[in-house]
Amino acid sequence: MVGPPGSGKSTFLGFIVAQFFRYPRAQVFAFDKGYSLAVLTRACGGEFYDLGGETDGLSFYPLADLTDDSDLAWANSWVEKLCKLGGLDMKPQHRNAVADAMKLMQGSPRRTLTDFLATVQNKEVRSALEVYTLSGPLGRLLDAEKTD
Repeated sequence: MVGPPGSGKSTFLGFIVAQFFRYPRAQVFAFDKGYSLAVLTRACGGEFYDLGGETDGLSFYPLADLTDDSDLAWANSWVEKLCKLGGLDMKPQHRNAVADAMKLMQGSPRRTLTDFLATVQNKEVRSALEVYTLSGPLGRLLDAEKTD
């Protein structure tokens, strides 16, 4: 949907969301920029989280479950995507460093991103991921010891 500010795009999306709740056990997950669905979410008994906001205590522990090979594959892929978002052009040596460190993390009782950075042996990978640890601006969201 495209239109200038104030033309009713968010209002229309809110209407669609509200109408969807006519169906039994309906669930809606929305990523909302500008809090346009916050009031509707609360009015419908939902939970609204301000991702990355100063007041929301929401945090994630993405590396908590590394029990089998599929978990390791997911975690490797996720960390590689974070590295790419951090500006790193992933090469085989980077992928190997991530995989080796993730394998070591599998046996560790703590698996935060800060712990991963202490384990990974490649400086470029550490540099790309630092923004997502507690020392960076996104660490509060993705570097928790438990999911809240």
